[in-house]
Amino acid sequence: MILLNPLVDGFCPARLTVVPSRRGCSSDKDCPGGHKCCRFDCGPVCLTICVYTVKLGQCPIPEMIPPCAKSCFHDGQCPATQKCCPTTGGFACSKP
Repeated sequence: MILLNPLVDGFCPARLTVVPSRRGCSSDKDCPGGHKCCRFDCGPVCLTICVYTVKLGQCPIPEMIPPCAKSCFHDGQCPATQKCCPTTGGFACSKP
């Protein structure tokens, strides 16, 4: 994870998993409002930075999460104390 310019609050994700709002930037100033300049193997891109909820606890091993568990992108989408954990086929809510 590389933070090119701290003008926009938040951190760049470790991997590019969404379509960027713009390709090619050298700082947050080059990105549209609220977007952050993040560097990946494919080069720097502008991304919307979201604030994610992180709950306490550790995820179980992926094979222990039921295949019918609710899919998620971050802990804030999971009920109560459940966390968004990696599975063998993506991410799902699970008890820590």
